[in-house]
Amino acid sequence: MFKVYQLKGNEQSIIKKLKDESVINPDLIIFFASSKAFDFNLLNKELSKGFPTTQLLGCTTSGELSYTGFTNNSLVALVFNGIKNFSTTVIPNVSKTPILHYDKIEKAITESEMSRTGEKGFIIQLITGHNAGEEKALSVVESRFQNPPNLIGGSAGDDLAFETTYVSRNGKVYDDAAVFAFINDNNFKIYKENIFEDSNNIMQVTKVDVEKRVVYEFDGIAATKRYADLLGIKESELEKKMFLNPLGRIIGNDLFISSPKAINNDGSISFYSRIYNKIHVSILKAANPLTILDKSKVQINQDFKKIDGMICINCILRTLQFKEEKITNTYTQSLGELTKNFGGFTSYGEQIANLHLNQTLALLVTGTLKK
Repeated sequence: MFKVYQLKGNEQSIIKKLKDESVINPDLIIFFASSKAFDFNLLNKELSKGFPTTQLLGCTTSGELSYTGFTNNSLVALVFNGIKNFSTTVIPNVSKTPILHYDKIEKAITESEMSRTGEKGFIIQLITGHNAGEEKALSVVESRFQNPPNLIGGSAGDDLAFETTYVSRNGKVYDDAAVFAFINDNNFKIYKENIFEDSNNIMQVTKVDVEKRVVYEFDGIAATKRYADLLGIKESELEKKMFLNPLGRIIGNDLFISSPKAINNDGSISFYSRIYNKIHVSILKAANPLTILDKSKVQINQDFKKIDGMICINCILRTLQFKEEKITNTYTQSLGELTKNFGGFTSYGEQIANLHLNQTLALLVTGTLKK
């Protein structure tokens, strides 16, 4: 379905290098580009000129990854050929008025002939990562389906500048948008990997500003005090500790991570994803990333007879942790035991189905599934 290329160079040489690899008029190219190494506007202009009949989707990153490892200052391209039914679209102004563009999602579903029950096909979403539009975009997409869609997505990065991130579709660049590929193919499965475990320290959210992603109280107590008390530390120590002990939103029998962003002067805590009132959350504890990866690989091998390719969207906080622990190469080499044909990027947030997540690896695997 797709082949992964990781390239370095300038905006013009990237196109030549792809063509030197016999990339000629593919159906779709999805690319992840370093915000430091490339002028994103110029890169999109050159890609559109070099591949005028190809659908193009892209985003800026805080790092790229492939079998060669976690890198910076490069471009990872997923080159798709032989897709029978697919479509691409964009939701502009995604942080403000995405609901005005639900018709674009309708059209993309129709053109790709995807099933509205969510049983057929998958969606790849790239969204700007600095304007908190993720949940809004997911809501618009989900509203067009009878069940949560098979969606994998990532929030664009800007190499830790935390200023402006970009996505693009067919040469047009956006700083507040989500772009999508709807691909009607059934030979895939989506996975979520967390490198944290439940500590059984459970809290209920009792006061929150959902839109602003700010929690004021857990269990009727100021957020910072309750969080610190359950960790057995002083409130003054929480800022350093909370990134190693993020929250897991409890949904059914599963945990979905929300990472703390900052402690506010009033004792509230800002998060990188929404937390809803009255839900229960668990303070998580760290697990061994390589042990968790081994478990992920066992599950994937149980599901697939043959693996053709993988798309990996890895949270920036995971990447920073892997670098600090000096396991980046070990991690990608281990992942490559499934297939060397994988690529992705370091993101400011991850999306699976109808949920926006943090500190997560979102992984889409294609190949031949076991029946």
